[in-house]
Order: sequence, then C-alpha cells, then structure tokens
Amino acid sequence: LIFLQMVYSNLAWPNCTAVVNVRYYARNDQRVYEFHQVYRSSKMVRRKEDVLSVKIDETSLECVDKGQEQDEQEHPRFIFSHKSQSFRLLLELTPMHSPIQVGQGETMYGKKGSDGYLLFQFVPCVTIKGELTDLLSDQRIPITGRGIIVHQFQGCRPNIASSRFDVTYFSQLSNSSGQRDGDQRVNQDCDLFMVQFKTPKGYGGYTINVGFMTEKGELTALSTGQALMEGKVIDDLQSGYGLPEQIAYTWTGTNRLNKPFKVTGQFRPNKPIAAISVLDNMPFFVRKAIEFLVAKPFIYKYVDEAEFEVSVEGEPKRTLKGSLYHEISFVNKE
Repeated sequence: LIFLQMVYSNLAWPNCTAVVNVRYYARNDQRVYEFHQVYRSSKMVRRKEDVLSVKIDETSLECVDKGQEQDEQEHPRFIFSHKSQSFRLLLELTPMHSPIQVGQGETMYGKKGSDGYLLFQFVPCVTIKGELTDLLSDQRIPITGRGIIVHQFQGCRPNIASSRFDVTYFSQLSNSSGQRDGDQRVNQDCDLFMVQFKTPKGYGGYTINVGFMTEKGELTALSTGQALMEGKVIDDLQSGYGLPEQIAYTWTGTNRLNKPFKVTGQFRPNKPIAAISVLDNMPFFVRKAIEFLVAKPFIYKYVDEAEFEVSVEGEPKRTLKGSLYHEISFVNKE
C-alpha cells in the first residue's frame, strides 16, 4: 500500500497551512515508511501555467504535458516525488480513464448551501510504476501497481462536514507479479472503491455514499452502496471511539451495459496499521480552532486480504480476491 496526501487548509486564515502525508506499508514483512509534516502555506508553490502541479518543500506532484505525437485521447501523466530523511519515493501515475463525479459532485449544507459544501472528483483507474529507496540502507524497492486519485474540496468547517468518514479501496493487483490461487491464475482485472460519510445530526444524520467498480482500466459501474459496522464494537482506549469487529459492504446499481449489478463482501479488520490523532499532527493555531469546533478527531487505517462476490443480471457470479484498504475517520462524537 502507498498512501499519498497533499492538503491545503485555510481553516485558520490568514495562517494557512499545507500538509504532506506519505505512507508505505508492506503487509508481507510489516515494513512501514511514513512521513507527515505541516508547513506554512507559503511553502506551497503552484506553477502559474499549470494548476495541476504543486510543490511543497521536498514533495511535488507534477503534471506531465502531452506530447504532440501522442494520441489526443491520452490522459496527462503525473510524476510524484518525495524525499525525507529516511526514504525517497518516485512514482509515475498514468490515468487510464477520464475524471468522474456523481451529478454535480456536491453535498450542500444549510439552506441552498449557506453553511458550505463537500465536492468529490475521482480518477477511477491509474497505473503506477516507480521506486522507493531506503536512504539508510540504500535498498531499492521497485513498485508497480494500480490506484486511484481522489480530489476533495471542503468548503465547510470539519464539524459540519461529517461525524464519520469511511474510504474503501479494494484491488486485485499486487506489486508481486504472477500471483496464483492454488493452480488457478488469479483474476487481477477488477478494483472497487467506496467513499461514505455521515452528516451530523444537526444536518439530518444522513449517510451519503458513492462507489464504483473498474475492470481492465475502464469504469464498469458507478453506484450507491453501504459500509456497515457489524458485531461487537471494540472501544479504543486512547480515543474512546468504537472500532468495528467486522464491516459489511454492498455496492448496487446498473453497470455500463445497463444491467443491474450487486457486489457484496465482509471484512474483519485486524490491528490498524495506523491510528492517527489528527490534533497531535497540527500546528497550535489550527489545533485550537478544531478543538473549539469538534471533539477529538482520529483516523484509523486498515490493510488486509478480502473477498467479494459480484452478481450481474444474466451472468455467472464471480468471486474477487485481493487486498483491501479501509480508512475510518471519526470527526466528532454524537
């Protein structure tokens, strides 16, 4: 798993901040590389001629312009580079599909959006190749895989946006080639994604969900869905939030051929690979602003094996096996 996040916040204007979060996790050997740093917004530089490229200190995301000789339908590539004291990461991200959003992409808060909005846009399928270098041992780890890009605009205060926020990404593609299940080659064509959040009770307590499925680099279905905690809730003594013993997932809708489809699966989380106290990673002025507005936000990240069943009208059922990343963000207690 590689998780990359670049955030710009004007919550404590005029003392705006920029945040870089980089995390590499190898499940087989439990190896972790992580970096989290908060900067003054003046450290963030954007190219005037290219609003898609940004640089924050030793971390950058650069949009690579398409050459004239390339196919007009080809999507622009991105180069992500990062260097910290312990590791260096260089990745090339190539979108295989155009960006998407559901409807206008917005969730409005208050009368006609008077209290703000959330806007999500996605690049649903991205091929990735590159290398991570351990600068202490000079070990080089080649990386090939598949991923997604999520672009989130939050035009409202965090206590308004949600009380809980879940992100799920399931991929059959492994950084290790030649994966097999017994004597059968594992189908590695399908990925699943879901983002779900619950609005605070003051804004209806609604659960809002967007999900999609990709196959061979193409968007095959865009859907609504659900991710529900099941069974006993395990309290985290550090944060006081209840963590799931099990999570049940459902994606439903129609695929691109207009056939009804359904994807179901269950995930039993092990120990999280990260439990992050958001306030502990923020500068004083931002921390005080959030403490005034919300309780104590925490983020939990899980990675493990998972299995899903896909049902499409008129087709045999399929079983998908692969790796699942699930992130739960508790924003405030209700």
